[in-house]
Amino acid sequence: MSQEVSFVAHSNLSGLRFRAKQPAEWINQHSNSFHAAVHTDFTDECLESRIIVGIKLLPSLEQMLELQRQGKIVILDMVDAPVERFQEYYSHLNAVIAVSPYQKQLLQGANVVCIEHHLENTQGKRRQPQEQHRRIVWMGFHENFRYFNKALDAMQKLTSKNGYELVAVCNQNPSTNPWRYVPYDIATWEDVLVTADIGILARKDIDYMRTKPCLKAALYMAAGLPVVALHPSDADKSLIDDGKTGFNTFNKRQFIERLRQIMTDAKLGEAMSRTAHDEAWKRYHPDVILPAYIQLFNQVGA
Repeated sequence: MSQEVSFVAHSNLSGLRFRAKQPAEWINQHSNSFHAAVHTDFTDECLESRIIVGIKLLPSLEQMLELQRQGKIVILDMVDAPVERFQEYYSHLNAVIAVSPYQKQLLQGANVVCIEHHLENTQGKRRQPQEQHRRIVWMGFHENFRYFNKALDAMQKLTSKNGYELVAVCNQNPSTNPWRYVPYDIATWEDVLVTADIGILARKDIDYMRTKPCLKAALYMAAGLPVVALHPSDADKSLIDDGKTGFNTFNKRQFIERLRQIMTDAKLGEAMSRTAHDEAWKRYHPDVILPAYIQLFNQVGA
């Protein structure tokens, strides 16, 4: 008889698909020992499950301890939450899922396991160079676009000189010329990536950002885009192989210079595209990442 697993995530959580729906679907397709469902709150139906996985949220500590007294297994998936947010829970949880190796290092617990984001790319396509439409793409939340602010003028001059278009795929128009805004759509974002040439990302230069997963870089790379990262997280740095799949940069000057290097060297860009595509699929294919959930459930539910 299979054990019931409940993934619990707020309906407006951006990682709901990655960290709840798709793991649940994969478990139901590949395991006879566990059956998973997704909930958006700690409902009575959810709490009947033997294993409960909270995605960036937990019930009250008192309720969680009562669930454990009833023989329930309670697991927290941190995703990108600050480590301090759940400080009072850590010593009581059956397990904690970290989303990056550095986050796992900060949590420092024997019950901490790292399960990184898997790829959500479904087409498996690699970008095809298009001489008439050369593009640099950024994909993310509108509020994070500001991390490029110090480099925007230099990017505009560089792309104008070299005939590249700047494309922003996000939830709200950044209203920054000459960027072309493409509303984020789950049905079309991958098509946008595979018609671009370079993927870029930027983070705020603070310690918390070191814990961030390399999901964006992995999505770019899976579509065959070399990645130029400004202030990369530790996970970004472990994925982006300088000179082979992209570049990690740590100030505006480096960022612009590395962009220029890829833009003006077609052979380098094509070699990076092939290597990036292959490396991303090798490391972050769902069939590589998602078995870790079953391994964890077997470990804590035994």
